[in-house]
Amino acid sequence: MYKGKFAKYYDDIYGNKDYIGESKILEKYCNLDRVLDVGCGTGAHLRKLYKKGRVLHGLDVSEDMISIAKEKFKDNKDITLYNLDVTTFEEMVDLPKKKPFTTIISMFNVVNHVLHRQQIGGFFESCSNLLEDGGTFVFDCFNEDAVNKEKPQPYVRGVASQIAGGSYQITSTPTFNDGTASLKLENKVDVYNLDEVVDQFTYRLDHIIWSQRFLKELIKKHQMKVEKILSNEEDKEATEENYKIRFICKK
Repeated sequence: MYKGKFAKYYDDIYGNKDYIGESKILEKYCNLDRVLDVGCGTGAHLRKLYKKGRVLHGLDVSEDMISIAKEKFKDNKDITLYNLDVTTFEEMVDLPKKKPFTTIISMFNVVNHVLHRQQIGGFFESCSNLLEDGGTFVFDCFNEDAVNKEKPQPYVRGVASQIAGGSYQITSTPTFNDGTASLKLENKVDVYNLDEVVDQFTYRLDHIIWSQRFLKELIKKHQMKVEKILSNEEDKEATEENYKIRFICKK
């Protein structure tokens, strides 16, 4: 999914994503002394969260994304990165200072990219086992209630590049299966310099829209509890209308 040209252009396409706002929420609810970012991508959240004295670890299944992150942080000894599957990482991650993590985060729908019940169980188990007692686990995901109420629709959107004269046109075609809660997004990207297409690529994102009930069961099973479920756009309690939501959990 996150490889090749998509990885190459990823930071530019998502340059306007509100990483600062998301990081402020993490600062509010979490002890960020020792952080693990599961599904860290190119390290955007790690960059916003880093302060001297903090120890940050990140892992991602995409070799291309991790390579970009490693280049960003090649001179920072406080940030450790791993190319690992997000469902089978527990034994491969070194605990910072031999202590469990104070906070584990998993942002930008990573939970929805875990497509099988056994794997999602392993994901939550690993996160719980690496988290200290009293630590915070934060993840975001699609809201099943909102998705079922308003099914994903095809769209075309323009995205401004951070490079002068550059832009992207993204054409997204969703396929949603009510019975399996499977959402596939087929995406075509045209890369523009002024009015000329200079590159093109396609990528597919596969999701399972896990129900809140199932996620809460997994959280409880693995010795954690839900403290808050927030809108993914602001620090307010989530409603059925919010397409994306954020879980704040404690162990």
